Amino acid sequence: MIALGWTKSKRTPPGVITCKGDGPIRILCAPPCSAISAHDRLTQQVRCFEAGLDFLPIAPLQSIPLRDATGFLSDARLSPLLDRLASKGQLTISLKLPMDKRRPVTGGRHWLIARKAHRDLCNEYEDILLGIANATDLPQSPVRRTAEAVQCDILVDRSTAHTLKARLMADLPARQELSQKDVLITGLWPAFGFADLPVMGTIAA
Repeated sequence: MIALGWTKSKRTPPGVITCKGDGPIRILCAPPCSAISAHDRLTQQVRCFEAGLDFLPIAPLQSIPLRDATGFLSDARLSPLLDRLASKGQLTISLKLPMDKRRPVTGGRHWLIARKAHRDLCNEYEDILLGIANATDLPQSPVRRTAEAVQCDILVDRSTAHTLKARLMADLPARQELSQKDVLITGLWPAFGFADLPVMGTIAA
């Protein structure tokens, strides 16, 4: 069995997903045949989340067998993290980089100039992104930089997530710094960006 995360929920998981363990914290698991790829594992985790289960997710890029996940049941950090994420999920804000800025040219001096320009652009976009996230006054993950975007996650109550998402989207056109920039807000997702035991890592949703 492949571990998807840890939970205190008493809800029955959907589909082929099961809970292993008889203590207060159990392990959400999927059969190997349904958790072959990172996309498969993400799909199963989202199904659990949409079924109302609160859980501490393992990064889908990591395929962790049940026996390894069992070792974390004795970790003193696990229960407080589960309590922190109860009834919560994340919205992910992505500020996409311009297409012509994503691939710095190669070769000598021009490569160095392009690399600095790319770094400066990412710094500028990160400041804009943090301005959007800070306005929510909610916990946020560290900013991630990918080849295509800068991103961060906001931890939000399930009950208010869709209202907050609608408000953020409605406020974006009024921000002059976002003129001709492409912003995407996705979710609600399991709280990958806040599952900070070292083995879990983080995911760009």
